[in-house]
Amino acid sequence: MLVNNAGNSGWGGLADTTPESWDTMFAVHARAPFFIVQSALSRLADGGRVINVSSGAASRPMQAVPVYSRPRPASTT
Repeated sequence: MLVNNAGNSGWGGLADTTPESWDTMFAVHARAPFFIVQSALSRLADGGRVINVSSGAASRPMQAVPVYSRPRPASTT
C-alpha cells in the first residue's frame, strides 16, 4: 500500500504569489505524488493500493488562498 499524504501551506493571496511559491505548491501536491506512484508500481503486489489524501479544499475551494485552493470561476449561466 502507498499513501500519498504530503502537503504544504501555500497560504497567501494572489498578489503575494511568486513563481517559486507556485512551483513549490505544484511540486508537493501534483508532481511528487505522480512520480512516487510511478516508482511504487513495480513494488506493489497484486491487489496493492494507492491512497491519495487531499484537503477539503479540493471540493470546497477557498478564494482567500488561491495558490493552495484554486477558486472556481464564477458561473456564466
